[in-house]
Amino acid sequence: MVPMINTAEEAAAVVNYSKFPPLGLRGQGSAFPAIGHGLTTPEYMKTANETLLTILQIESKQGVENVDAIAAVPGVGKCPRLYFLE
Repeated sequence: MVPMINTAEEAAAVVNYSKFPPLGLRGQGSAFPAIGHGLTTPEYMKTANETLLTILQIESKQGVENVDAIAAVPGVGKCPRLYFLE
C-alpha cells in the first residue's frame, strides 16, 4: 500500500518497482522465498507478479481528479469505493 498517489505516472512507477521482470524492475536478491514456497525462482517471480495486489492511496484533490487515469494503469489493483473528505 502506497500513500499519496496523485498521478498516473506516480502509479506506474509504483507498479514498476513492485513487479519482478519482465513486468517491472523489482529485484530478486535471494532464492529463499522461492525455496520456502517449493518453487523455482522463475516460478516464484511469475506467481508473485500474478498475485501481488498493488494498493494505492489517493488522498488529495489532484489524485481524485486523476482517479480514472490512475485506475487505468496496468498492474494497479481494483479501485474500491472512494471517500474524499475536505
